[in-house]
Amino acid sequence: MLEDNDDRQLVSRLRVGDKKAFEEIFRKYREKIYYFAIRYYNSAEDAENVVQDVFIKLWDEREGVREELSLNNYIYTIAKNHLFNIQRKKINEKAYRSYIVDHLVQSSNLENELIYADLKSGVDKIIDELPAQRKKVFIMGNMEGMSNKEI
Repeated sequence: MLEDNDDRQLVSRLRVGDKKAFEEIFRKYREKIYYFAIRYYNSAEDAENVVQDVFIKLWDEREGVREELSLNNYIYTIAKNHLFNIQRKKINEKAYRSYIVDHLVQSSNLENELIYADLKSGVDKIIDELPAQRKKVFIMGNMEGMSNKEI
C-alpha cells in the first residue's frame, strides 16, 4: 500500500512535468522492463532500446497517466504493446519482402528487374548502415531465416 501511495505521488508529479519524478520512476522500473524485454529478444541492446522507448512514451503521455491506476501495470502495458508492435512490424516487413521477391524475381520484364534491383540496392544500403552487431543479427534472422534462439 505504501508503494501505491509513493507511485501515486510520483504520477501526480510526473503529470505536471516534474523531471525528478520521472527519474525516480525510471530508476524504479527500468530494470524490471529490461528483464521483461530481454525474454523476448535475448539481446541486451534490443532490450535497452525497448526500455528507452517505453520511458519516452511514458514521458510523452505523462499528462494522461491516471493517478488511481497502477503505475507498474501502466508501464508494463506500454512495454507489452511496444513489443507486440515490433513483432507485428517484423512480420509485415518479412511478408512484404517475400511478396516483392516472389513477384519481381519471377517476372522477366526488364522494368520489374530494374525496380527490383533498385529496391534491393536501397535495402542493402540501409542494412549496411546498421551497427555491425545489429546488421549481423538482421541478416541471420531475415535473410538466412534463423530463429532468435539460433541467432
